[in-house]
Amino acid sequence: MATYFDAKNDNHLKLLPPSLRKAEDVADLATIVEADVIAVYTDPFNNEDFTLRETIRSSEEQGDFEFVHLAGYKLDADDVDTDPGLLLALRRTIAEVIRWRAAQWKREMGVASESDDRGKNRTYTLDAHSTNFPPGWDRWLDKFDTREPPWGA
Repeated sequence: MATYFDAKNDNHLKLLPPSLRKAEDVADLATIVEADVIAVYTDPFNNEDFTLRETIRSSEEQGDFEFVHLAGYKLDADDVDTDPGLLLALRRTIAEVIRWRAAQWKREMGVASESDDRGKNRTYTLDAHSTNFPPGWDRWLDKFDTREPPWGA
């Protein structure tokens, strides 16, 4: 089964900066990032939802009772029914998140900003958790997202 981002494929690696293309950890990181990105769009199967929501019908089953809410998604990236636009969008998204996470390796957990102007000055986030995704990371996937938009009264 083919993945959406193959760290051995030169065309996929061209989406990364040259410094990351030959990094030892890129293959492992690509696998983790791909799973994390797809997990954002994955929901457990629910019989009520299946009968009431059209969006679930356009999604692809991923394992036992889970559905990926990306139009044109197939479990195997090489499936002929996989949307070519979604392939490119997922590759771009995965590459962007790889760049983000690789940069985070060099930062101390929980540090929001640092300055080195006559002494070290740090600003910390409110919690110790760093984010897994950069701001705007999902912009290429917006048009493929089949989840119902959140709403409230």
